[in-house]
Amino acid sequence: MMRKKIKSIIAIIIVLSTIFALVGCGESKKTGLNDDTVTVVWVMEGDEPTSEQYDKVWKKVNEMLLEDLNVQVELEFLGYTNPDNQKQLRLASGTNDFEMMKMGGSLLAQLAPRFAFAELTDELLQENMPLMMKALEIDPTRIEGGKVDGVQYAIPMMKTNISNSCVAIRGDLREKYGLDVPTCKEDIYEYIKVIVANESGMMGLQKSLALWSFYYQGDVSWGALTGTDNYVLFDATEECNLFMKYTTEEYYNYALLCRELKEAGCWSTDAINDSRSAEDLFESGLTAAYFHNVDTCGMRAQNMPEEWNVEIYRFGDCGDVASSPSASTMVFNPNSEHLESALQVLDLFMFDEEYYNLIQLGFEGENWEDAGEGYYRDLDGNLPETEQYKGNWYATWNLINKDFERRNIENYTGVNEIFNKAQEEGIVHPLTKMIFNSEVIPTEKAVIWSEISRYANALEFGMVADVDTYYKNLINALETAGLDKFMAEVQKQAEEFLKN
Repeated sequence: MMRKKIKSIIAIIIVLSTIFALVGCGESKKTGLNDDTVTVVWVMEGDEPTSEQYDKVWKKVNEMLLEDLNVQVELEFLGYTNPDNQKQLRLASGTNDFEMMKMGGSLLAQLAPRFAFAELTDELLQENMPLMMKALEIDPTRIEGGKVDGVQYAIPMMKTNISNSCVAIRGDLREKYGLDVPTCKEDIYEYIKVIVANESGMMGLQKSLALWSFYYQGDVSWGALTGTDNYVLFDATEECNLFMKYTTEEYYNYALLCRELKEAGCWSTDAINDSRSAEDLFESGLTAAYFHNVDTCGMRAQNMPEEWNVEIYRFGDCGDVASSPSASTMVFNPNSEHLESALQVLDLFMFDEEYYNLIQLGFEGENWEDAGEGYYRDLDGNLPETEQYKGNWYATWNLINKDFERRNIENYTGVNEIFNKAQEEGIVHPLTKMIFNSEVIPTEKAVIWSEISRYANALEFGMVADVDTYYKNLINALETAGLDKFMAEVQKQAEEFLKN
């Protein structure tokens, strides 16, 4: 049903007289219908789904859209190989062969000043996204995550997600070597070293940025400023305290830990070039630990043999900080002839509960059932993956709306408890919704980013014996590159954002 070159289109024919009848009866969820059927192309990340249920759900979605808007949606999947590069090339070409595209906050910040996206004026949104505008009457700041320099270029997901970095470990191996239930991060690092020393052919972990998040989260309440590749952080316990992560004592101590773990053989000798995914390695039993947010850890644990007794932990007393809603947004092609239709479609996908539940969860009673109080129960989880419907797995994260969101009541052991505790204790700071515009200071940014690339990888992969000297070289390089000027611009934009 979905054609190769990773496009999915469901062709539905509707009799013209039926369309006119619907217009006359006022049954459409949008005032008036398009005179002719309009196709809206949505470009998203990931691979083309192989599930028949996925096709079935999107066939139903398009049937509903034809009735409500006289629109059908065509899905184009970019795969997982350099999707950001593909997006930039597509936008730079000036093509009009798509209407909307999933976009992360960093790329949004980078491309918006170059006028790569349609500007979403108040008039456009009022006319074409009435459901969203009604929701914004309660909290108008929910849309801020789609602005760059005060201009609305994107519709962000309608949720400030509390980030919670966790670790999943093999409970069977912990017990095998007589290790107590971990009560702190240091116990996790010790567990990893013990497993590596005793389990032939097993690594401690696949090195990734997730280890850094686990290292500091829970001990400090820091958030990352969108548009800086998570290099610039802010203290969520203060009004406007921003800093480069590499200049902190925490980062220096993290570099020391990475060297310690590297010396213990906790990751491959060529980890910096190892393209294998952390998920695949953990699920295959090749690594002792896996670091990610609690939901992803739980998802992986459910895929693993029950006898491995996977355990999930989160440590620290400081509240986690909400991640930016601009982490996943929808942008629109300025060259499209169907911008209004695309906005109308997104309005239904995000703010109409019937559409939302169908896209996120599938058919009620077939794929899921209501479990009360913001939860659902999965009804097809025991079926082969090709027969399941997993909306969130196929690039619909940017449609998340906290008003309708449901969690699986049967998540892996401990997942919902850790998640709910994080939401209760988490911090939502105004800077969470800011997108930094680095295009106003491009030279300093380019040189600073180059120096980070030059030094940070070696520190974070534990490749440097003299961490102290190498770290000092990094700081000197950043200062020479214009760090003070760059951070002054960061501070300036942050203060203006908070003021407005």
